[in-house]
Amino acid sequence: MCCSDKDLHAIAPNMGLMVFILNIAFGTIGSLVYAFLCPSMTRPLILWALQTATCWLFGAGWVWAMIYGYRIW
Repeated sequence: MCCSDKDLHAIAPNMGLMVFILNIAFGTIGSLVYAFLCPSMTRPLILWALQTATCWLFGAGWVWAMIYGYRIW
């Protein structure tokens, strides 16, 4: 799918829902919030940057961000 399980860190379910809703409503903002909620934010920040770049270039980053947000939730 969009990323492996090693890219996903456990967060509170209500925060996961917030990330999912932000990714649906505002593109990749939820992924950026998730990066700051993770203990190690290097990989999530890289994924956010890639999502943002593909969102601006192709529009596919938004779909990727929604799938990523759902998997986080």
